Amino acid sequence: MAGTVQPPHASRAGRPVMKNRQGASWFMEAQFWAPGNAFAEVTGRLGQRGLKAPDRVEALVRQLVAAVVADGGRHVSLHLAEQDNQARVLAFQSPAPPVAAAGRRCPGPSV
Repeated sequence: MAGTVQPPHASRAGRPVMKNRQGASWFMEAQFWAPGNAFAEVTGRLGQRGLKAPDRVEALVRQLVAAVVADGGRHVSLHLAEQDNQARVLAFQSPAPPVAAAGRRCPGPSV
């Protein structure tokens, strides 16, 4: 479309894409304990990369995951991307994680 400006790191459909940056994702059950576990996973992964999570990250991650849990879904999909000392955290409802051979769930987290 003439005159349309695509933001950086966006696909033609306008959805964000993750290129040339570190990332991780986790699946977890949508249970009351999920917000705390999600915060631990995010801060742990940032720490592995030598980054200290700002104080407001705890409230943000807990609120994102709590909203997904409250929505009534069965699973939470949590995604973390980091580039240039900035982190992006996404949480949304997800179908069950992929199943590996012999009916076992695929190991997580993925990188």
